[in-house]
Amino acid sequence: MKKILLLILLCLTSTLKAQINYDDYLETDFKLFWHNPVRAHPYVPLDFHYSVYEKDNQILIWELLTAPNGMTISQDGEVDWTATTLDIGTHQIQLKVTREDGDFIERNFTITVSATDFLFVSTTGDDTNDGSINNPFGTIEHAMREIQNDDGKTIYIREGIYQEIYNWEVAGVYAPWRTKDFSPETPAVVRGYPGENAILDCNFQGHGFWTYNTSYVVHSNMEIKNAGANERAGFSLSGENNIAKDIIVRDSQWEFQNNVTGFKISGTNSLLDRCFAYNNKDPNSDMWNSSNYLIYASGGTNNDFTYILNSQSTGSVTGFKIKHAGPRRVIFHNNLSYDDFYGFGMASDFSSIRHSVSIDSKIDGIFLAMTDPTTGGQNYTNEKMLIEQNTIVNPIKDGIFNTASTYLAGGSVVRNNIVYSDIVNTRFLMLLRPSIDVSKNLLFGISQDDVVRVGGEIWNSGTNYNFSDWQIESPNSVWGDPLFIDLANNIVNVPEDSPANYGSGNFAGAFKPGGTTLSINDETFNNSILISPNPTSNTFTINLGNDILKKTIIYNQLGQQIKEVTTNEVNISNLSRGIYLAKITSQSGKEATKKVIKN
Repeated sequence: MKKILLLILLCLTSTLKAQINYDDYLETDFKLFWHNPVRAHPYVPLDFHYSVYEKDNQILIWELLTAPNGMTISQDGEVDWTATTLDIGTHQIQLKVTREDGDFIERNFTITVSATDFLFVSTTGDDTNDGSINNPFGTIEHAMREIQNDDGKTIYIREGIYQEIYNWEVAGVYAPWRTKDFSPETPAVVRGYPGENAILDCNFQGHGFWTYNTSYVVHSNMEIKNAGANERAGFSLSGENNIAKDIIVRDSQWEFQNNVTGFKISGTNSLLDRCFAYNNKDPNSDMWNSSNYLIYASGGTNNDFTYILNSQSTGSVTGFKIKHAGPRRVIFHNNLSYDDFYGFGMASDFSSIRHSVSIDSKIDGIFLAMTDPTTGGQNYTNEKMLIEQNTIVNPIKDGIFNTASTYLAGGSVVRNNIVYSDIVNTRFLMLLRPSIDVSKNLLFGISQDDVVRVGGEIWNSGTNYNFSDWQIESPNSVWGDPLFIDLANNIVNVPEDSPANYGSGNFAGAFKPGGTTLSINDETFNNSILISPNPTSNTFTINLGNDILKKTIIYNQLGQQIKEVTTNEVNISNLSRGIYLAKITSQSGKEATKKVIKN
């Protein structure tokens, strides 16, 4: 009986591997994005979270060298401050972020405390009001249209569900940001009020927010649901130098032929950070044009980039997808797909997937195809991509898969990945590329037979390799159990003694070995624990039945500790939206880990 394909490598490879030229794929190895907290309203918590990219996930140290009295910054890059009327005026801030190797970035800017550069929206407001904190507008769209070109303001959306129907750029209805441009010093910001849940309900009659034909606009800290508009999205990020962060998009629905998606990302130098998308798809089809994240690399030049960072996907057909290839380089980093049909689906020249995770994909973990290759008459899928330091767990069919000889002919790099499966009787692979670097991948599964297929463009063609034969072609490949910390709860960090640890800082998989010490569950104890409500936007309560709680530690999906509490009620209102792990320890020493969704 043929066993699971553990890795669809893309071709035979030579024994000597060249060093990766990261300049082919990446803009830089360390970047602090442009958005700063440049304005604060008296008595409104600042609640600002920086966005940063670090190629190797080095630990970062954040410092405020100069700042107003009482302002602090966490080691997650979150600035906390509540200004008062005594702080009205302009203040100097000097920020420094340093990584483990000693390299650092410093930034100097000013923050202005005033009530004049803010607009407020409330479900109890009215669009005839002046939009102040005590006289808010009634609709988000009205507030956006009140902001004029080159005069950025911050819109705070108060708690509640806003049922607004947007069908912009149709029948003469222009998008609010059309032809309006802002700057890093005076950006336009649309966000949920700190500590409150702001939800846009499209009621399946329109699309969500859209940064159309504008620059330096930021959307953050909100939820969009029930979009229903062909070729649009729950959230669309286009224009130039625009940012979306800490946003949830869910339950977008329309026909797959019209590219149903949660997030639609295009434009020049766009950033998506710490976002969460789920159940965005055609409910009547499993065709891969349904996706949670749909990225367009068309337009711009090879010197332009799109960043998709620290974001999560579940419940769609394709989690993260490049729809149209193009010259713009797309950087996927620290992303998680869980229970999608395809975790990542794409082929676009000089783009990359690094330090990302695909768990329980119903077909493939990474599918290096399904992208429309041509933009402006030029093919942008005939060069190479970088697929490095990823962890793929229990794909039903394939781990990393390429199925067409027209894609990525220039010699891609697929190395230092973990592909693990305990599933049998699944389809084999096709490996087509004659110049691919497939070194130092760690494979493990039920059987070493037929783990790799090379060549062929139909399902039953090509050559199957068992692992021992594959080692002749790829002697740096490794077979071994990665020893995931807690696979039952999707914690796929590995310990220092994992075979994924090659030594001298070289390792396979998305996470540095030894990065977390979460323990394996006591199953009886685990089954007795009730967490409610879950999902939650503020607090959840842990019920241990007859046991007594000792402590709970909250980890993010990178295995990094976020907070520790000793009470049964846990407040996570200050955390970004997404999936977290709660490691629960009882007074009797029993331990269990539960998944918690912050919405």
